[in-house]
Amino acid sequence: MARNQSYRKNLVGSSLITRDELNEIIKELEQRHAQEELGAVSEADLERVLISRGIITRYQSDQLHEGRTKFNLGPYTITDSIGQGGMGQVFKACHHIMGRECAVKILPIGKSTPYTVTNFQREIQMQAKMDHPNLVRAFDAGKDGQVHYLVTEFVPGMDLRQYIRSHGYLDMNQAASIIRQVANGLQYAHDQGLTHRDIKPGNIMVSPDGTAKLSDLGLSGFIDDSENDPRHGKIVGTADYLAPELIRNPKDVSTVSDIYSLGCTLYYAITGKVPFPGGNTKDKVRRHLHEHPWHPRRFNPNVTEEFVDLIADTMEKNPEKRLATAGEVAQRLNAWT
Repeated sequence: MARNQSYRKNLVGSSLITRDELNEIIKELEQRHAQEELGAVSEADLERVLISRGIITRYQSDQLHEGRTKFNLGPYTITDSIGQGGMGQVFKACHHIMGRECAVKILPIGKSTPYTVTNFQREIQMQAKMDHPNLVRAFDAGKDGQVHYLVTEFVPGMDLRQYIRSHGYLDMNQAASIIRQVANGLQYAHDQGLTHRDIKPGNIMVSPDGTAKLSDLGLSGFIDDSENDPRHGKIVGTADYLAPELIRNPKDVSTVSDIYSLGCTLYYAITGKVPFPGGNTKDKVRRHLHEHPWHPRRFNPNVTEEFVDLIADTMEKNPEKRLATAGEVAQRLNAWT
């Protein structure tokens, strides 16, 4: 009974339901249980009804069991956990008045330092400037107490990494469709003077209708403002997708480095493997500098040599020999879409 009372207390404390509304539902359940001789109303009984009626979500209920009762963030209500972004936790949320679903990235209080807050604010400012169908759009930003947050569109589906882990590698047409869309969004970002710096499957959202959107601008930077970037001169990005020139000289940030990362992502999409699997970060860095990945047909026998050539052109070690723009990548991929 004490556990029941604690759950009910947390429900009211969360503001997800009023005390009167909760008492009305409990009364209804008690009457039904008495009529059908089902015994006392348990916590599980109450939980099941609240979730089935859409009053709370499974995620919210799990949090209430743990004693967590804060779901409001400014005008938004947190409804589910999406995952971990480059600079914070990402949640699914709903606007109190508009009822619009969205994604909310939160910079946790425990990670709020002058450095991380500055970077988070840079991400907000950068994402606010982006408006393209293949880039995740920003809607809002704010601060609730000591918690900084960024609100973006919610993309149903899963990221490319999750999709491939669940379904296996893609065929050429599927891979070309997704990466071409990302390349179009990336070209738009480059045209605005922005480099992404962390292109990878986990940052590409794929909706059920096949729409692909590039997300997580947390490591992005403006090409002409590198001196004011607090990460200037530091290696940023993910080791499996890091361009060789950035390893040699982290200050050598340019749009063509994004092309290399996009090529690594295309390799992953068509093979289900990162270009240089195994080993630690130091091993991966060395191999990006000096080795070539296994031929894609080792993992996917249906890949044509023309497609392999495209991957090679995007993953050229020498940036001067690499495909120069994301637009060129998109144009080459048109042959398979």
